[in-house]
Amino acid sequence: LDYAGLFPPAKLPLPEALRNYAAYLRGPHAWMLARFVCPASRFGEVDALYRELSLVDEPVWRFSGLGRGGETVCEFLAGLSADLQAAAELHQRLRGRIVMDVLETRLPPVVVAAGADELRQCLQSAATAWTEFPGAPARPASSLFLEVPFSGDWRHEVGSVIRQASAVRATHPMLALKIRTGGVEARQIPPVEQVAFFIAACRDAGVPFKATAGLHHPLRHESREVGTKMHGFLNVFAAAALARSANLAEREIAALLEREESRDFSLTTDAPRCGGQAIGLDAIRAARGQLAISFGSCSLMEPIEDLQALGLL
Repeated sequence: LDYAGLFPPAKLPLPEALRNYAAYLRGPHAWMLARFVCPASRFGEVDALYRELSLVDEPVWRFSGLGRGGETVCEFLAGLSADLQAAAELHQRLRGRIVMDVLETRLPPVVVAAGADELRQCLQSAATAWTEFPGAPARPASSLFLEVPFSGDWRHEVGSVIRQASAVRATHPMLALKIRTGGVEARQIPPVEQVAFFIAACRDAGVPFKATAGLHHPLRHESREVGTKMHGFLNVFAAAALARSANLAEREIAALLEREESRDFSLTTDAPRCGGQAIGLDAIRAARGQLAISFGSCSLMEPIEDLQALGLL
């Protein structure tokens, strides 16, 4: 789980969100916590807070930088350059105590709608910039996550992005994609069909992904605040694991994403099950390492409390 306390609906001030992150790193659920999601444009505010909150034996703080993006290819690449410069300066100032080893940024819709050659060139340029980022720390295999917006002819456009990302990964294996699975308004929640398509297409192309927004709860549920059904992180990750291990069709993935009852999920040490289908531990490890990498949540405690209430943690 990447902790995104700065973002809605929590929308905490930076000092409070960082205090939470520091406390979670020292708490009993630190094993579940990955990175602190922070806009690269705000890295300059972090130094004093780190010195205030850190202890002598504090674990290294790992950041996932949120990029500026841009509306055109030129703006997008210029924003990426500025993000990497901000990260380089952060590393220099704090000398390894905070490490931005993941960057996530949104592709411009004009790029998503572009032809294959222009799209591949943009992805290649972004991946090259990330690879050549000076002073970069050791990074995980999937560390540059490009968010894909859904609009218009989304099957064609998103499918094209995934195919071109797969081609670029041949030389830049750190490239991955990102899907927005929620929001604070009903119109921001993607339908099950879009999420199922994205998972299936990424699986087929061998492209890892991260999910973000809306996944505060394990199971799909009706949200009175948003006024629609919202996705569950257990649905998304179980569906991805089974999609990969059992080669599920889109409609089968969609059916798993739609399950709302806790009895549909059984977590045991030998044979976790989802919708009556067993998922081997090796299959889970492979899916977590090569397909469904992480998800962002503005809360760490809500997911933990929900899993405990369901008897799954």
